[in-house]
Amino acid sequence: MGAQRFTPEFKEEAVRQITERGYFVADVSERLGVSAHSLYKWLRSVKPDNSGHQAQDLLDARTEILRLKARLKRTFGKPVKSCATAETAYYHFKTLYEQGGELALQEISRKKPIEKNRVEAHIEQAVVNMAYGFPAYGQHRVANELTRQGILISGSGVRSVW
Repeated sequence: MGAQRFTPEFKEEAVRQITERGYFVADVSERLGVSAHSLYKWLRSVKPDNSGHQAQDLLDARTEILRLKARLKRTFGKPVKSCATAETAYYHFKTLYEQGGELALQEISRKKPIEKNRVEAHIEQAVVNMAYGFPAYGQHRVANELTRQGILISGSGVRSVW
């Protein structure tokens, strides 16, 4: 089987997805079924070598920053100002993993449940059964239906079980 040939229009569109729309080479490569090496070669053929022009390099760097900001905005839904928190969290989890392995990561919880605030087991089971049986019912409707069955629980109590 010989090498696959692509039309010039296909190559231009692939390069445009990287340069104008801000997609990563790896993403475009996977989506279009083209090797990353080919995409980099097509990018080099479109962009001439401007090694002597600092202004062009600065423009390229700014374009790359804008492309990356657009990518982050698409990924996270809002502009990302700083990654310091993510870096701190990374080292925190890395330390936990090194000390206790995967078990240490599984046992992380933000808040411990307060047992005295839990509803009784039979009430909780009734709410869960009602949620599975009637998924369109809201919390107040479920509370009313359970009250008719003799199980006393408020709408907010139903919400706390969900």
